[in-house]
Amino acid sequence: MSSQQERLAQIKYLAMKSKDKRDHILALAGALGRPLGGWVARYPQLLRPFRVAQASLTLSAAAPFLEADSLLPGAQLMFWVFAVDDLFDEGPQPAAELVPRLERCLALLGNPEDTDTGGDPMREIMRDARDSLSRLPSFAFLRPYLVDALQDMVRCMHRESDWSAAYRHAPTQPLPPFEKYLENGGPTTGSLPFYLGVFSAMADASIPAHMDRLLKMNRAASASIRCANELRGYEREVGEGKLNLLTILQREFVEKEKLEPAAALEKARQLVKERLPAGLKECQGLAQQVRTDSGDPERFILNIAAFICDFYVHNDFHLEA
Repeated sequence: MSSQQERLAQIKYLAMKSKDKRDHILALAGALGRPLGGWVARYPQLLRPFRVAQASLTLSAAAPFLEADSLLPGAQLMFWVFAVDDLFDEGPQPAAELVPRLERCLALLGNPEDTDTGGDPMREIMRDARDSLSRLPSFAFLRPYLVDALQDMVRCMHRESDWSAAYRHAPTQPLPPFEKYLENGGPTTGSLPFYLGVFSAMADASIPAHMDRLLKMNRAASASIRCANELRGYEREVGEGKLNLLTILQREFVEKEKLEPAAALEKARQLVKERLPAGLKECQGLAQQVRTDSGDPERFILNIAAFICDFYVHNDFHLEA
């Protein structure tokens, strides 16, 4: 096990597992990481190798009931989502050009016969993920849901990018309301594409009948994931000139309650910490109402949300662990 993997293995979610279950998850992550790492190395200009251990462990911890080859297509999709996030955050391409480029990638996902990538590595990555997903038992049904989820993610990332650009240009201008920013932030976590990618590997014929409830579970879980992300990334995002939930609340507490900035920030941090468990609790309630035949989709959503929220306590998908 590498030093990075050893640090990741200390995540609370894993530490609470029995030794046998933890060993199985770590072995599965290793089995997934080998082919995933080889594939990531083909796209060094867009995909970051340090995320291989992070993504492999995340998916293995959330779906220890699947095999590594079943998780690989979802991991490839996960890396495409990471690349989109990096391009919005750091890429030289303006959003007006980036969004059409990403839409062309999604058109490729929606058309299994299209093999023309036009030399764009983002389209090549999507083609690889699409072709891998197409071999999974439930992907034919889930494909349109995945296209919709990725379109929504791109729209919300674009909106968030515009908000941050406006904030950098005029920091004293009004900010988007807390609830609106949090609602927009749910799709930007990319959680629904992850779920759908892994659902595709599940041979559970009851999934279509439960999609409305599973989508509600995603919305609840993604709110908690976004809160955990905002808490972990605050200092980094402030340094990058990006907007953050804590920044929005801090401004509100300074203006409306006349708090000093430091006190306002601490109150904002506490409020987001208190808000974080609410989505997980709602997600658990939805999982207990009824279940798919296998129960695996519900188990996966609950597991990955809990794992990522614990991951963000000491780690960041933007930084090497």
